[in-house]
Amino acid sequence: MIATLIVTPIIYFVIVFLTIMSWCYYPESDFDKQKWSLNKEKRFELSRDIIESKMLIGKTKSEVRGLLGEEGNSMERDRWEYYLGFVPGIANIDPDYLEIKFKNGRVVSVVQCNS
Repeated sequence: MIATLIVTPIIYFVIVFLTIMSWCYYPESDFDKQKWSLNKEKRFELSRDIIESKMLIGKTKSEVRGLLGEEGNSMERDRWEYYLGFVPGIANIDPDYLEIKFKNGRVVSVVQCNS
Protein backbone atom coordinates (compact mmCIF):
# COMPACT_ATOMS: atom_id res chain seq x y z
CA MET A 1 0.00 0.00 0.00
CA ILE A 2 2.82 2.43 0.81
CA ALA A 3 4.50 1.60 -2.51
CA THR A 4 1.28 2.41 -4.33
CA LEU A 5 1.05 5.80 -2.59
CA ILE A 6 4.61 6.60 -3.65
CA VAL A 7 4.57 5.20 -7.20
CA THR A 8 1.14 6.49 -8.30
CA PRO A 9 2.04 10.23 -8.23
CA ILE A 10 5.30 9.50 -10.03
CA ILE A 11 3.50 7.60 -12.80
CA TYR A 12 0.90 10.37 -13.04
CA PHE A 13 3.64 13.03 -13.32
CA VAL A 14 5.46 11.06 -16.04
CA ILE A 15 2.26 10.63 -18.07
CA VAL A 16 1.37 14.33 -17.80
CA PHE A 17 4.94 15.36 -18.65
CA LEU A 18 5.10 13.10 -21.72
CA THR A 19 1.70 14.34 -22.91
CA ILE A 20 2.77 17.98 -22.65
CA MET A 21 6.07 17.26 -24.39
CA SER A 22 4.27 15.51 -27.27
CA TRP A 23 2.01 18.54 -27.78
CA CYS A 24 5.01 20.89 -27.91
CA TYR A 25 7.36 18.77 -30.00
CA TYR A 26 7.90 19.34 -33.68
CA PRO A 27 10.68 18.19 -35.99
CA GLU A 28 13.16 20.73 -37.27
CA SER A 29 14.71 20.56 -40.71
CA ASP A 30 17.38 22.30 -42.71
CA PHE A 31 16.01 24.90 -45.08
CA ASP A 32 14.71 23.44 -48.33
CA LYS A 33 13.22 25.82 -50.89
CA GLN A 34 10.78 23.19 -52.18
CA LYS A 35 9.50 22.32 -48.67
CA TRP A 36 9.16 26.04 -47.95
CA SER A 37 7.07 26.62 -51.06
CA LEU A 38 4.87 23.53 -50.88
CA ASN A 39 3.70 23.54 -47.25
CA LYS A 40 3.14 26.97 -45.72
CA GLU A 41 1.56 25.45 -42.59
CA LYS A 42 4.81 23.63 -41.68
CA ARG A 43 7.31 26.38 -42.44
CA PHE A 44 8.03 26.71 -38.72
CA GLU A 45 10.00 23.45 -39.05
CA LEU A 46 12.48 25.26 -41.33
CA SER A 47 12.61 28.64 -39.59
CA ARG A 48 15.23 27.80 -36.96
CA ASP A 49 17.74 26.84 -39.65
CA ILE A 50 17.07 30.08 -41.54
CA ILE A 51 17.65 32.13 -38.38
CA GLU A 52 20.56 30.24 -36.80
CA SER A 53 22.53 29.77 -40.02
CA LYS A 54 22.13 33.50 -40.79
CA MET A 55 21.65 32.50 -44.41
CA LEU A 56 19.68 35.66 -45.20
CA ILE A 57 21.92 38.20 -43.48
CA GLY A 58 23.43 40.53 -46.07
CA LYS A 59 21.21 39.32 -48.92
CA THR A 60 19.36 41.77 -51.14
CA LYS A 61 15.59 41.94 -51.39
CA SER A 62 15.76 40.22 -54.79
CA GLU A 63 17.81 37.37 -53.35
CA VAL A 64 15.38 36.91 -50.45
CA ARG A 65 12.43 36.95 -52.84
CA GLY A 66 14.20 34.29 -54.95
CA LEU A 67 14.61 32.03 -51.91
CA LEU A 68 11.39 32.60 -49.98
CA GLY A 69 8.95 33.96 -52.57
CA GLU A 70 6.98 37.17 -52.74
CA GLU A 71 4.18 36.67 -50.17
CA GLY A 72 2.85 40.15 -50.83
CA ASN A 73 5.99 41.89 -49.61
CA SER A 74 6.70 45.16 -51.38
CA MET A 75 10.21 45.95 -52.59
CA GLU A 76 9.75 49.44 -51.12
CA ARG A 77 9.21 48.21 -47.56
CA ASP A 78 12.12 47.52 -45.21
CA ARG A 79 10.22 44.94 -43.12
CA TRP A 80 8.97 41.72 -44.68
CA GLU A 81 6.90 38.95 -43.11
CA TYR A 82 6.50 35.32 -44.11
CA TYR A 83 3.76 33.12 -42.65
CA LEU A 84 5.15 30.08 -40.78
CA GLY A 85 1.98 28.32 -39.61
CA PHE A 86 0.96 27.36 -36.08
CA VAL A 87 3.87 26.15 -33.97
CA PRO A 88 2.76 23.19 -31.81
CA GLY A 89 2.30 24.16 -28.20
CA ILE A 90 -0.13 24.42 -25.36
CA ALA A 91 -2.73 27.15 -25.96
CA ASN A 92 -0.97 28.34 -29.12
CA ILE A 93 -3.80 30.01 -31.00
CA ASP A 94 -1.85 32.51 -33.11
CA PRO A 95 0.33 31.71 -36.11
CA ASP A 96 4.02 32.58 -36.20
CA TYR A 97 5.76 34.51 -38.91
CA LEU A 98 9.31 35.19 -40.00
CA GLU A 99 10.17 38.88 -39.78
CA ILE A 100 12.99 40.11 -42.02
CA LYS A 101 14.33 43.64 -41.65
CA PHE A 102 16.35 45.44 -44.30
CA LYS A 103 18.68 48.40 -44.09
CA ASN A 104 19.98 49.98 -47.30
CA GLY A 105 18.37 47.14 -49.27
CA ARG A 106 20.13 44.30 -47.40
CA VAL A 107 18.94 41.96 -44.64
CA VAL A 108 20.09 43.04 -41.19
CA SER A 109 17.89 40.83 -38.96
CA VAL A 110 15.69 37.74 -39.14
CA VAL A 111 13.46 36.74 -36.20
CA GLN A 112 10.49 34.49 -35.59
CA CYS A 113 7.49 36.30 -34.13
CA ASN A 114 4.05 35.37 -32.90
CA SER A 115 1.08 37.34 -34.24
